[in-house]
Amino acid sequence: MQIVVLPEVIEQKLKVNERKEVINFINDLVADVSDGLKKDIIEILEEKFEKKLSVELVNLKLELSERITKTEAQLNERINTGDEKLRVEIANSKAEIIKWMFLFWIGNVITIIGGIIGILKIAKVF
Repeated sequence: MQIVVLPEVIEQKLKVNERKEVINFINDLVADVSDGLKKDIIEILEEKFEKKLSVELVNLKLELSERITKTEAQLNERINTGDEKLRVEIANSKAEIIKWMFLFWIGNVITIIGGIIGILKIAKVF
């Protein structure tokens, strides 16, 4: 509890009990004002903190949103690039397979024709 000293003029005019009551009243008043002031300061600081926290959260959300958007764009670009490369590779593979199939069937047709000609020569049709 705070100590309040009354001026001598007031102390002389008041009785001991009255002095104690006045001192207690002043101490209570100071304590109430001090507590109220503390509460006001705490409320103001809480409001400032909440506002600052809100601003920081909004900034963080914006930053994360921008990062996510950039990452999505990069991933889409990589996927599209990879997709195009894959399509080109598949097209090249198809062309290669068709080329070898054509050569295989030409070889088979030539072999079959040669076999038929050989059989016909043996049968003395030619």
